[in-house]
Amino acid sequence: MSLVSNFLNDVSNVYATGKATEHSYRSALQSLLSSLAEDITPINEPKREKCGAPDFILQRDDIAIGHLEAKDINVYIRSMKDANKEQQQRYLKALPNLIYT
Repeated sequence: MSLVSNFLNDVSNVYATGKATEHSYRSALQSLLSSLAEDITPINEPKREKCGAPDFILQRDDIAIGHLEAKDINVYIRSMKDANKEQQQRYLKALPNLIYT
């Protein structure tokens, strides 16, 4: 099974419980990110940045090469509202290498 297929299977299994939250999927995401390249380390819940606390930071050695913000399955990331929208605007201004998922 491919890396993405494994990830989707893990997410589907967690979702099927009916008890999942945004945080419930993070272990599957961290596994996927870890498997992408040997020299990249995904860190879940890294230290807070000036703009807030993105869910993951991707590091190569001591250099941050990306930030990830993971949203729950029911959050449409192309048209977020309220607190999610405010957070998105802060992050986009401060983190040029930001990925939403």
